[in-house]
This record gives sequence, structure tokens and C-alpha cells, in this order.
Amino acid sequence: MGLTRQKVTLFSRQYREVKQLYQTAFPKVERLPYLPLILNTYRPLTDCYAYYDGDSFVGLAYLLQNNDLLYLFFLAVNTKIRSRGYGSAILQDIKKVAGNRPIILAIEPLDESADNYAQRQKRVA
Repeated sequence: MGLTRQKVTLFSRQYREVKQLYQTAFPKVERLPYLPLILNTYRPLTDCYAYYDGDSFVGLAYLLQNNDLLYLFFLAVNTKIRSRGYGSAILQDIKKVAGNRPIILAIEPLDESADNYAQRQKRVA
């Protein structure tokens, strides 16, 4: 696995495939409008990255960061290639980006009555 990271901006070639994954990976009630998210990447505290294995698009990460911490706002892996270690590889790359800063993220609570309980357990792991 040769994972690479590419910054996503309004006119980058990654814009569309990241948008498609973003819109399918997160429920509408959890999403923010995509265009303002991408426009915010022109600010120094915000980055959106597309991840690739060779030429294959594998996922996205949207980060907010300052000198003290990194907040992982969104992380998604291409639905066609989930459960192949790409999410873990993206998280390892984000650890490199963070350096010594703490990484903060929000995940769904471990609710045994949730329809996707097994998926939530995998996310916590």
C-alpha cells in the first residue's frame, strides 16, 4: 500500500471524487455544505486531503488545526475498498501531520441497540 495525500481545493482534480464520497459517506444531517468546506481550505487552519493508492482514490480527510491540536472533522474511505486497512493508513498519515499535537475526533457512541453497532465497534478499535 503506497498511500499518498493530495490537498483538495476548489479547482483541484480531486474536487469531484472527494465531493461524491463526502456526500455518500455521511448522512445529510451530519454534512455541512461542501462548497464552503472547500473554500475554507484557503484559510491557514483548514485542510482537505484526498488519499490515493497509486492512481486509485481511497479516501478523504478534512482537518482543522492550529499549533496546539488537530481536529479530524471528517474521514471517509471509498465504499468499494473498505475493510482493507485504508482507514488505518489514513489515520497513520494524520498522526504524522499532527506531530506531537493531540488529535481530536468525534465518533458515534457505542450503543448496542444501534443498527450499525458492529461498524461502530470497528471505528472505535
